[in-house]
Amino acid sequence: MVGEDKNLNKILNLLQFTICLNGGGTHTKLLSQSPDYIIEKYDHWIGIEPITDYPHYTPDNLISFFTQYEKIWGVRSSIDVRRHLLYFGDTNLNLSRMVQSFERYFAPIQMISSQVKPGLHPLSDKFTKDILELNGWNLVPLLRDMRLRDLNFES
Repeated sequence: MVGEDKNLNKILNLLQFTICLNGGGTHTKLLSQSPDYIIEKYDHWIGIEPITDYPHYTPDNLISFFTQYEKIWGVRSSIDVRRHLLYFGDTNLNLSRMVQSFERYFAPIQMISSQVKPGLHPLSDKFTKDILELNGWNLVPLLRDMRLRDLNFES
């Protein structure tokens, strides 16, 4: 499964990045992650410079989370990873939502590294496979859309 389809590899990298930092879908785990660690994991799995603009406001549902994060890591550090934190606040383990949020806060998914990166614990690897299976209904349309975009980029 891994290695043959570059678009699937990009989705896997995005999924592993998301699971690594916010696997359970709660913000509690993110509070303990330093900005340096978040950026290191982003660089490891995603491997691109963000190119999109993102909202400079804090959504109402994330105000208390950002306040807590800034108390722990400082306002400046919070600014360095603002788009990352907004991404995690806007996504869940639904692949379509993940891709949509990634493209909103970072860049088109086509820009993600297509080389699958190691780094998750074996239990997290199993969780990744389980999430892919649960998202099977929207994985095929996602891959189709990515292939269509690739054709547009090539022409």
